[in-house]
Amino acid sequence: MRSDWHRRAIILLWICLFLIYSSCGGVKKEQRQTQINKATRQAQQDVETEDFQRAIDAYEKIIQKYPNDLTLQSGYIKILESINKRADRTLEKGDFPQAGRAYSILLRDFPSSKQLSQALTYNKTILMEKIGTCRMILFEKALHEYRSGDLNQAIFIWKTILTFDPENQEIKKMLDIATAQSENLEKVK
Repeated sequence: MRSDWHRRAIILLWICLFLIYSSCGGVKKEQRQTQINKATRQAQQDVETEDFQRAIDAYEKIIQKYPNDLTLQSGYIKILESINKRADRTLEKGDFPQAGRAYSILLRDFPSSKQLSQALTYNKTILMEKIGTCRMILFEKALHEYRSGDLNQAIFIWKTILTFDPENQEIKKMLDIATAQSENLEKVK
């Protein structure tokens, strides 16, 4: 009789633990979904205000926390594609500095996960080509300004290129030459 009572007590204890544990799981799921929803809304707002880096950072942070959440991964892909489409439209409008910056952000934060990267409609090569297009067009404009004698405008354009292609040695060299010439002209005046 005593062992029967002991067995019932253990079963009752297990039932209580199960109920407590399962109710905590619901709270965790709810907290998780709240965090995901918040990050998703923030990223969407950031894309609208063209703060692309912040949008990507919001998703990368939450994906690190929940790396296997397929809905979250899908949302991240949508945000990246949205940024790419905005960059494409900006490029078509001729805003090469803004397009170059957006493509540069996408390249720098290109997903390392094969699953995520293969879900995108673009790849690193495409992004590098688009950055190259922006750089080439702006470089030609800067060179035209330089040859026309508008050193300040040439300097401005070359500095703009460095905002999305900061390691470009050719641009740095041209910027240094134009800056030195501008300083020498100021000394002469």
